[in-house]
Amino acid sequence: MQRLLEFLLGAPPRIDEYGLADEPAQPLPAAFAEALRVELGP
Repeated sequence: MQRLLEFLLGAPPRIDEYGLADEPAQPLPAAFAEALRVELGP
């Protein structure tokens, strides 16, 4: 609970404590990336 409160108060998350920093990021599937795309044109 203390870490959540620290995060909500502006402390940066410590991802390395969760073991996620060791795994390389996987690319998004093409269809999912397309669904998330935002077009900023008129």
